[in-house]
Amino acid sequence: MSNFDATAKVSADIVLIGGGGHARSLVDVLGLEHIAGYVSPQPAEAMNPLTWLGNDDTFISESEAADRTTSVHITLISGHDGNMLPRHKVIELYKGFRHPAVVATDATISSTAHIADGCAVMHRAYLGPGAAIGTFSVINTGAIIEHDVHIGTNTFVGPGAVICGGVSIGDDCYIGAGAKIRNGVTIVGRTVIGMGAVVSNDIKHSGTYVGCPARPLDKK
Repeated sequence: MSNFDATAKVSADIVLIGGGGHARSLVDVLGLEHIAGYVSPQPAEAMNPLTWLGNDDTFISESEAADRTTSVHITLISGHDGNMLPRHKVIELYKGFRHPAVVATDATISSTAHIADGCAVMHRAYLGPGAAIGTFSVINTGAIIEHDVHIGTNTFVGPGAVICGGVSIGDDCYIGAGAKIRNGVTIVGRTVIGMGAVVSNDIKHSGTYVGCPARPLDKK
């Protein structure tokens, strides 16, 4: 057994916060029978047949009357250009609710990996021995998180990304689809790694890094 509560991923009363693309992917992971509905600014046709539970203000107001006992899952990923701070603000808005981890049944999770509350580990992802995923982080489809990788809070790892052994990634980072990070590298918080980038050295300053080898976006 891996180091997370396996029963949390199939809570019968989980509510998805958001109605976009990642929310629909989570519907596929959880199954309709385990979702009570979704919260978004307005109803989303693509979320049918799930029940729209109103916007944030309405849902939170009604939940406060019930002592916030509902399990929720934040589905917003990032703002413009991989900025994870809009997601961070939504997380703050839903403090006090229950935040179970959501883990796809076909993900491969080491018995010594740790998955914190609010995380999502999507289809065919791999978490190796000693890997630790911080609260509210997302490991997307087919991503590989090798042994002893530490990922901070509210960090997104895109589909097919490869994070080699011993890597440390800070809070509020965005790792683009297909990016590759060499073993032992440290990446400071609030950093964006572009799609397909190859990171072979430590990143000590927040910013956006692209290319092979990865370099700051504004550096020619």
